[in-house]
Amino acid sequence: MGLVAPISAVGAAVLPVLVGVVLGERPGWLVWVGVLAALPGIWLVSRETTWDRPDRPARTRGALVDGAIAGVGFGVLFIALAQISADAGLLPLAANQLIGAILTMVAATSLGQPWRPRRGMVAGVVGWGSASGVLGASGTLAFMVATGAASLGIAGVLASLYPAVTVLLAAGVLGERVCARQRTGIGICTLAVVTLALG
Repeated sequence: MGLVAPISAVGAAVLPVLVGVVLGERPGWLVWVGVLAALPGIWLVSRETTWDRPDRPARTRGALVDGAIAGVGFGVLFIALAQISADAGLLPLAANQLIGAILTMVAATSLGQPWRPRRGMVAGVVGWGSASGVLGASGTLAFMVATGAASLGIAGVLASLYPAVTVLLAAGVLGERVCARQRTGIGICTLAVVTLALG
């Protein structure tokens, strides 16, 4: 996870910006400053304390590939959501959640991993799973609304700042320590958000 998380987050931010430019978006210079500031901020805040050991190049290569694939996947998701017309209602959001659930079950079955909770854990799993589903769907809906009010590039970069929110929640709810590197990343992400808002 040391490399996968930052690579996927940065990839998810970059791809919508590039596609937005190809589709005709022409951000102002302040927006470009915000985008360029967000990338190192995302990397720093999502980077784990431990680094993949240099004597294990195969593992590092695998992390690079996995991170790139995840970044492309998130980026394509953002781009696809931005193409949905407001007249489509919430059906695309429902389809997104349903297909995600089906693919998760198929992947778990293919890998020989259980996707049903053990006996005695059903209530907790259903409760937390439902809560995360509501929050995930709300985030997706918010992104769809954002792409209608702002450019794809700006919305994509802002959505890719989620690692900063995760770190802050982990610190506030779970009491996890925020290291100096992550604090720096959060500060840079905050400046990026302000710059994007001004742009």
